[in-house]
Amino acid sequence: MRTTFYRVIPPIIAASLISATLTGPVHANQVTVNFSAIYAAATCTITAPASVSFNQGTYAQGVPATAIQGEAVQQSFNLEFSDCKNTSMLAVTPFINVDGTVVTLNGEKLFSNNTGESGEAVGYGVRLSTAGNSYFNAAENLALNNTLSVTQGTNIESINNQQLSMKAVLTCGQNDCSDMTNRSGGAFTARVIFRLNYE
Repeated sequence: MRTTFYRVIPPIIAASLISATLTGPVHANQVTVNFSAIYAAATCTITAPASVSFNQGTYAQGVPATAIQGEAVQQSFNLEFSDCKNTSMLAVTPFINVDGTVVTLNGEKLFSNNTGESGEAVGYGVRLSTAGNSYFNAAENLALNNTLSVTQGTNIESINNQQLSMKAVLTCGQNDCSDMTNRSGGAFTARVIFRLNYE
């Protein structure tokens, strides 16, 4: 009788951090968002930029609360995949879990670690989304479904040396942030983990 052994190596995860300082309706202090990640699994490595800042162009000197309308304050970044190999003898389909602290603001789920402590921004969050590509399906709000799924026929080898464009939007939820009730300026942070899994 023949016995076959398979070795499974669990993924290694690192968290990404979004941070910001938000201004109230009178002040216009600087807003900086640091968004970085390095994620590794046994058969694939995912990387993201070390920093993504909302302080560009018009908002280089800071983002006033009144400017946060719709998707006016946003930045894009790429998830990049490398060294993706199937080291087992079993066919596997990759997918990415997107985890973080989720709050509901004006009827919308968003990523935010703020708890209302002194000096923290209140009433703001980050909406993460992707339009997808040939390998990954689109996702409108990753705080809502927490999963990046692949298109039919995509396997772990398919995504090697590929990129997935992501969009981060600073928002108050389903309104234009003009109502400052229950909202204040200050520091904003959100920690998000992208975890590569297989099925």
